[in-house]
Amino acid sequence: MIKKKAIMYGAGNIGRGFIGQLFSKSGYEVCFIDVNETVVDELSRRGEYPVRVLFTDKKYKDEIVQNVRAINGRDTEAVVEEITKTDIMATAVGVNVLPYISDLLAAGLSRRFESDGKPLDIIICEN
Repeated sequence: MIKKKAIMYGAGNIGRGFIGQLFSKSGYEVCFIDVNETVVDELSRRGEYPVRVLFTDKKYKDEIVQNVRAINGRDTEAVVEEITKTDIMATAVGVNVLPYISDLLAAGLSRRFESDGKPLDIIICEN
């Protein structure tokens, strides 16, 4: 069985706590791209991470998000290759970081279109 692949560009609160969790629950293998080496290393080593879901009555439930990995956003070739072969992508990096990732996004999309011509849906979660 071929697994669906998702990229989550940004492994912070929104990336891991919402979008990455949603992709994982939807059956995707989630590849986080981030420059925080500690986060990248832990996600790669564990292949999962915890999320605490809070309810209005001050109760909570801890969930484990599985089927995840990560690559360093400074590894240009790895980032471009992931974009080339993913099924869906999202970003949650903050508006100040978008200029730093735009060249990698463009390179990945260019290579993707040259290789198979498939479009890519990108969910942009910025504030």
